[in-house]
Amino acid sequence: MSKILDLAKNFEQTSKQQAQDTEQIVANALKQHEKRLIDLLNENEKAMSTAIREQNSRIRPIILKSWMIVSIAIVTAIALAWGVLTYQSYRINKNFELITQQNLAIQELKNKGANVQFQDCIDQKNRKRLCVLVNKEAGTWKNGSLMVPMGY
Repeated sequence: MSKILDLAKNFEQTSKQQAQDTEQIVANALKQHEKRLIDLLNENEKAMSTAIREQNSRIRPIILKSWMIVSIAIVTAIALAWGVLTYQSYRINKNFELITQQNLAIQELKNKGANVQFQDCIDQKNRKRLCVLVNKEAGTWKNGSLMVPMGY
């Protein structure tokens, strides 16, 4: 029986050795596989980073052009609005000067006693005409073509 026991011990030792060898081979293969996966992941990371950088370099000019167009449009709108406001200010100033001159002329006429009254009249041909109320008692000049306005 000792031979059987020796054989069993031998078999057990051989089995243990084979198990350890197999375990070592599997561990080495697993490490190699893990290293290969890590290398592949690093290559993928580099490829993705490169692709992202390339995409960013293609998109950046497009974004800059878009913002440039928007900026130019805003500056143009502001310049146009400024021009319109400047022109309107000029026109308002000119109109104000004209109104001031007209008011001075009216005041001068009032100071001289002129309070002329105008009305719209319709003549025989059914045309609208500007008429002045005249003082017939003051007389006429130049063969009746000139008369004194009422209120003067």
